[in-house]
Amino acid sequence: MKTEKQYVGKTLKNQKGFSLIELMVVVAITSILASMGYQSYHEMYIKAQWGSFFGTAQAYRKSVIAEYSANGGSPIDWPVRTMFTADTTHSYGGALFHVYIDNDGDGRPDQIGVVFDDDAPGTSFTDNTGVIPSNLIDDFERRFDDGVQNTGRIHGNITPGEMTIYLDL
Repeated sequence: MKTEKQYVGKTLKNQKGFSLIELMVVVAITSILASMGYQSYHEMYIKAQWGSFFGTAQAYRKSVIAEYSANGGSPIDWPVRTMFTADTTHSYGGALFHVYIDNDGDGRPDQIGVVFDDDAPGTSFTDNTGVIPSNLIDDFERRFDDGVQNTGRIHGNITPGEMTIYLDL
């Protein structure tokens, strides 16, 4: 009969698993790689969302200019601070509309503000079915503008879940 000491010694030599230290090292390395991957994914997600919103704003601006040009007008003839509703929606389901801004006070619009509303087209102002997440608007502000909510090119969360992108005419 073998003694306990001899049996334990043979078991350790014939071990077919991993030690706790080895498993902890693998888990630590996997965690580091996963956190780096998540950060890269989040960066790509924010850039893709911004591309979607900014592309929509640019296309909307072009369609408004084309509509006025087709009717014989130019940006100089456009009414200032007028809103036009549309049946168009943004990627979160809210309505799109625009406002004209006269920054220099000469009576002619200098910018178009494309508003990404939180209410679906044709509904009340309390519908809130197209709310843009606040953290997404904050990310847009920090990454693509001046980081302040109501200044610069992006004005977000004036009403929670809404955003306006200002583009020069």
